[in-house]
Amino acid sequence: LQARGADVYGLELQPEAVKLANRKLAGRVKKVDLNNYKFTGAKFDAISLLGIVEHVKDPPLLIRQCHSILNRNGVLIIQTPNSSSFFAKFLNKFWPPYSPIEHIHLYGNISIKLVLANTGFTKIKFKNHWKKLPIGYVYSMLNIFGPEFHDILKPIKRFIYNSKITIPFYVGEIIVIANKK
Repeated sequence: LQARGADVYGLELQPEAVKLANRKLAGRVKKVDLNNYKFTGAKFDAISLLGIVEHVKDPPLLIRQCHSILNRNGVLIIQTPNSSSFFAKFLNKFWPPYSPIEHIHLYGNISIKLVLANTGFTKIKFKNHWKKLPIGYVYSMLNIFGPEFHDILKPIKRFIYNSKITIPFYVGEIIVIANKK
C-alpha cells in the first residue's frame, strides 16, 4: 500500500515482528497489546485486522475502537478463521484453528456480521481467504495439524523442502470487508 502512495502505520504485539516491519517501514510500526491499547487522535481511511480478532479479549470493543478512528466511508478489513465454514464443520474438533490456545474467539459469518452491523458498519461482504503457501511450509504444519499425513509424505521430504512450488490453500478462513456509515 505504501508503494501505491498510502500513508501506512502498524500495530503489532510480537517484538520480532515489529523489528522486521520497521526495516521496511521505519518508525511506523509500534509494539502494542491491543487488549490494553486506547486508540486516539488520528483518523484513517482503512484499517486491517488480519489474524487479530480471534486473539483479543474483547473483539467487539476492538471493532468499536476501529469504527471510532475510521473516516466517514472508511473501510475495515478483517481476516479470521470462519467457524461456520465447510472445513470447520467437516473437520469438527480437528479443524486447525481450534488448536491454538491463543484463539480465544472464533466467529462465523452470521456472528461477525452481527458485531459489525451493531457497531455501525454497512455493506458487509465476505470472501473465502485462499493463501498461496510453499509446500515446505504446508508439510511442516502437517506435523502439528495432521501428523498422519506428515508421516506418509516423509519419503519425499527432501523434495518438498527444496521445492519452490506454492499451492493454493484454504482451511476455512474469511476476509470480511465492511464500510463505516
